[in-house]
Amino acid sequence: MNNTGTMDRRSIPVLVQLRTDLTEALYLNLLQEMQKDVYKLFALYSNRKFNNEEGG
Repeated sequence: MNNTGTMDRRSIPVLVQLRTDLTEALYLNLLQEMQKDVYKLFALYSNRKFNNEEGG
C-alpha cells in the first residue's frame, strides 16, 4: 500500500468478492480507520502486476 492510494483502489475487486455490499467509498473510509489502528493490507504481485481473478 502506498501513500497515493493506488494499491488501495486496486484491491477493491478482490475485496468485493468477499463483501458484496462493499463500495469503493465505504472501503476507502474503512481503510482510513483501519490504518489508524495499524492494520496492513498485503497483495500478491506476479510480474509486477496485481493479481485478481478479474484480469488484474
